[in-house]
Amino acid sequence: DNVEIDEPEPRIFFVSQHHANEVLTLEVMIDMMDILSQGYGIDPEITAWIDDYQIYIVPCHNPDGTQYVFNVSSGWRKNRHDNGDGTFGVDLNRNYSYQWGGSGSSGDPCSATYRGPSAFSEPETQAFERYFASVMKDQNGPNGDDEIAPSAPITTTAKIRTPSISTLATNAANRVFRNPFISSTPLELVETNCFVRQTGA
Repeated sequence: DNVEIDEPEPRIFFVSQHHANEVLTLEVMIDMMDILSQGYGIDPEITAWIDDYQIYIVPCHNPDGTQYVFNVSSGWRKNRHDNGDGTFGVDLNRNYSYQWGGSGSSGDPCSATYRGPSAFSEPETQAFERYFASVMKDQNGPNGDDEIAPSAPITTTAKIRTPSISTLATNAANRVFRNPFISSTPLELVETNCFVRQTGA
């Protein structure tokens, strides 16, 4: 409700489309923004969400990969990083420092799950990490204090789905799936991360 003021309210951060071919996650985020902006001051529950939370939405984490999906190949997953060996792309969801190089990722640049040459090698993950850390001050450090080790994953902090915010995401997804042109799309393509941190006293 007061966008220019850093208020001591719980903060909710939505990010979608780490993988370029998960195009419906972008639609869910756009619908969510529409629901929030159109419902504020009209719907009591939406008004309460906006009054009581700071909500951050990153609708598309992988813009160059998404452009490639729409223009060239609908199945493309990674970004469009030129790997310098004739291959392209890094799986942004495998490019964070937490468990980088672990199970579920590949060191092969040809693989759809290629993790990149190093953790945070991609401008998308670097920008996301910086912005997320700037707006989501940790309240759940390893000792119950307000500190978290630099090597610890961002998502080790409270990752909570509150009922009302889950309802918001569900309503946005339902609006997307009511569209007759995409109603046959499997629901598992809608994968949106919601992070909540309590801030203030």
